[in-house]
Amino acid sequence: MSKSILVPAVLLVLLASCGKQDGAKLRTDRMSFHLKADCSDDAVSEACVSLLGGEKTIYLKSDYADVSIFWQDAAGQPWAKVISCEKTGMEGVTAITLGSDERSESVLYTRRSGTLTAVAASENYGLFMPVHQGGIARVYETFSDWTYGSSDPYSFAGDVMLDYWTTSLKDKGFTSEPVAPDTLGRCYGRVGFLRLGDSAGHRGSVLTPRNERFRYDSLLMVSFKAAAYKDKSSEDDAQFRVEVVGGGVIRDLYSEEGSSVTFTAPYIDTKLADFWNGGNFLVFVCGTPNNPITASTRIKIVSGTGSTAGNGRLFIDELSITKIVPDLDEDFFKENGGSGLDKIMAIK
Repeated sequence: MSKSILVPAVLLVLLASCGKQDGAKLRTDRMSFHLKADCSDDAVSEACVSLLGGEKTIYLKSDYADVSIFWQDAAGQPWAKVISCEKTGMEGVTAITLGSDERSESVLYTRRSGTLTAVAASENYGLFMPVHQGGIARVYETFSDWTYGSSDPYSFAGDVMLDYWTTSLKDKGFTSEPVAPDTLGRCYGRVGFLRLGDSAGHRGSVLTPRNERFRYDSLLMVSFKAAAYKDKSSEDDAQFRVEVVGGGVIRDLYSEEGSSVTFTAPYIDTKLADFWNGGNFLVFVCGTPNNPITASTRIKIVSGTGSTAGNGRLFIDELSITKIVPDLDEDFFKENGGSGLDKIMAIK
């Protein structure tokens, strides 16, 4: 079994040959990818690898005597490669060991893809399978173009409430609602992140943009950073609420169709080395027969609980909502042990 670099011109010829429907159907029956070593499972047309990188074995069942295996992706420095191709001892079955790099923390769960290709040169036939790492981003915002106020969490000079953001920032679709008994939303733009609540005891909220593509989804994962305000003399209320509005429920609360959960954020690092201080969170959202995810589904984050006097200032950054494809993508819900602190990538 050989593995080498596939020449683009050869790839074009192979793609053209796969367009011959009758021949392609017959040859597909003679070569297929599987996830089980004995190939007793149905042939797979897509696969995924772990966000943490490492090795994954995919099995090729083929009637052809000589098949070459290639990995291709669009990156200048490929993020995965074929490590080995070994006969398993079962007739016509080859174990392909695919090695992949860990996903960068700067993008966390956002999907990247490549193609695992098997080529039977004697038949001028190639079988192509997309391999993914991460999920499909529905919403992804790092707040890198928010340039109000200061990047220093201890400075409140120049903060701008959402109602007064520029048109281009408002067009991103983020909104805020008042937290009773207040009459203002209290969501403030900063340099590179958001702040909910203020120093006068008002709590704040932010709602993620609507997304028409949500109507086709059954599982979503919300990822974000959160940190509560603390200085040398006092600590704010570090609890905050995450709520699903417009359709869908918290996956942890599926049986009772609960739509909100409360978490406790870590306090900002007073040394400012990394003021998020490990405050990466994951929240899992799913639809139920009575409460499906819709195009109007949004995630609402509310600072503080209102149960104690004082301030409830909360900083938010790197907020994303990722579509999870059942039976293809990693089961992040199971891996993380449910909603809460991110135990998959952000906690080492």
